[in-house]
Amino acid sequence: MYMTEKRELEMRGKEILEELEGISGIFTPVNKTFLAGKMEKRIRYSHEYNQESFFKTKIGVVRNSGIYDYITVIISEKILNKYLSTKPWKGDMISVAGSFFSQNKKDNKDKSHLNLFLSAQYIEVMKDEELLEEMPTTNIIYLDGYICKEPNLRKTNLSNQYITDLLIATNRPDGKSDYIPCIVWNDMAKWAKNLKVGEEVRLYGRIQSREFFKKFSQKPGYIDIYDAQSIGKGKLKMAYEVSVIKIQRLSQK
Repeated sequence: MYMTEKRELEMRGKEILEELEGISGIFTPVNKTFLAGKMEKRIRYSHEYNQESFFKTKIGVVRNSGIYDYITVIISEKILNKYLSTKPWKGDMISVAGSFFSQNKKDNKDKSHLNLFLSAQYIEVMKDEELLEEMPTTNIIYLDGYICKEPNLRKTNLSNQYITDLLIATNRPDGKSDYIPCIVWNDMAKWAKNLKVGEEVRLYGRIQSREFFKKFSQKPGYIDIYDAQSIGKGKLKMAYEVSVIKIQRLSQK
């Protein structure tokens, strides 16, 4: 049943992407992302860049298991005005498309952190009941990029499954690069562990989120606490990675 659902999702994802690719400027050639889900936070001001205002929200997308992924979305004022006649509200079902970008930010101790978000170039509020039944939630990402860190094969503690961690670099048209953490599972993980730094790959999957509690330590710096009930001052943080469904090598070293 799970394999059938994955095939159906892939087919539906390809259809959606092919339709949106006809609209100029939504995707970069090597980084294509589409989400449909519930708007979990109201759209609010984020920052200004090149004299243009940008806004952010979070989209909740449910997995087959019933667990939700909450993905940060950044949208320019220009895109909001282009596609929306009225402001969406928290709880609305919306679809967004664009590219999954990374950004290096430094904290007050000059330590770099990788922030990931969907840079949306398309947004739609889904009001049509037939559309909601056909596409209740969707989470699709296609990447063409390069292995930029030695793959790491490991086993999960609870389910004892094999996982290979990859870091994929994709190139934007403006010459910048995005660095996307990816995880590959089971037999595919054993294959992916042999990929070499610099090799080009193409993959398809979904964006998944995980929360962790960032807590102040009594010692200098921070420590990661993965139990949000831990006592102490800190902040709940969100981390992202791409859970890979398919991957292929495009060039070999």
